[in-house]
Amino acid sequence: AQRLCILVEDQGPGIPEELRGRIFEPFFRLDTAGSRDLGGTGLGLALVRAIAEVHGGSVSVEEGPAGGNQFLLRLPAESP
Repeated sequence: AQRLCILVEDQGPGIPEELRGRIFEPFFRLDTAGSRDLGGTGLGLALVRAIAEVHGGSVSVEEGPAGGNQFLLRLPAESP
């Protein structure tokens, strides 16, 4: 089966390895001080994971090669 893969990278401070699995939990936030001022609820990545899974896909995060994070979204793709 073919898959569509979307890779998103950032240059932020990175996510500690022991917390990477938790960032996809609803309402989980690494930095509650700054994101609360901006209105963040900790639902964004939980929604990404839920939508990916409903469509038979997945999302994962790893440390980027130059720091920061790499998010990989995988979705099934139909053949033309």
